[in-house]
Amino acid sequence: IAPDKITYEYMKGREFMPKGKKWEQALDHWKSLPSDFGARYDKVYRFDATEIEPMVTYGTNPGMGMPITGRVPSPEAFTDPVQRSSLEKALQYMDLQPGEKIHLLICAQRLTLLAV
Repeated sequence: IAPDKITYEYMKGREFMPKGKKWEQALDHWKSLPSDFGARYDKVYRFDATEIEPMVTYGTNPGMGMPITGRVPSPEAFTDPVQRSSLEKALQYMDLQPGEKIHLLICAQRLTLLAV
């Protein structure tokens, strides 16, 4: 899928992006790689973004994510000993307790930051 103008604007000037003349050369190259006109895909997925809740992580890796309205899981809910141990370590590191509501933790954190 070819990037669009918004993507190029986002990338321009960022760290690790080419600068000056090299940016223009890279941009020309990227624009020469569009999706084929009339291309058909094996599967097309459509999502209504208003139905997708914001996601947050409660742990130390992206796999430890959940909807913002979720609760911190309990290690006992995991049968895999590696996952259970990983969650136990993450909860200790993040100072979280199983069953806590994520959105309340975020609100409390913001209030703490405002009070400082």
